[in-house]
Amino acid sequence: MQQRLITRLERKIGGHTRGSASYIWHLDAAGERITRRDGGPRRRFIDPSLPFLEHCLQITETAVILHELTQGTNLRLTKLEIETEAWRSFLTGQGTTTILKPDLFATLSTPEFDDHWYVEVDLGTESVVPVLRDKCAAYAAYRATGRAQAEHGVFPRVLWIVPTQRRADRLTATIHADKHLPDRLFTVITPQQLPATIADPDSATPTESREEES
Repeated sequence: MQQRLITRLERKIGGHTRGSASYIWHLDAAGERITRRDGGPRRRFIDPSLPFLEHCLQITETAVILHELTQGTNLRLTKLEIETEAWRSFLTGQGTTTILKPDLFATLSTPEFDDHWYVEVDLGTESVVPVLRDKCAAYAAYRATGRAQAEHGVFPRVLWIVPTQRRADRLTATIHADKHLPDRLFTVITPQQLPATIADPDSATPTESREEES
């Protein structure tokens, strides 16, 4: 810490046993400078909010589950991109540049198939209308550009993971009610349904027909 490589948030986040406490650590000024890519912008660190931390932890947990689901099976996690690595900038039909911001992008493969997923991890802190609906509209706009199809051969499925079945039903109904949203593009599940959905994607509403590898 004296060399300013790492530091911790002042706020404690609780402990596993009575009398103990946990902290969240992050790069300090020197650590950020050492790990910064050549020519990359300087990053300014501020204490993140608790909802932001919770969202990051849930994204990480989802990534871990995807890794675990491939253990001991013929399913392989051939690609996993998080946050900014998974983002895609594109030109909308109105001529403005925007960025598609999935929480994760994952490709799971068997010897016969590749299943591509954009993953949105929802904590129930944002309104279904308009926030989640607008995020769905961004996927529809990106699909219309054809860029993802050129990259993957098909447009990846958009997997919403929401905290409760009630919220899943509401988001599903919102998607179905919007004539501008192709509802077969989206799959809405709760965390408990993730293993079954990944193991058998065709048990959920498909985005596109699964394409056999050439």
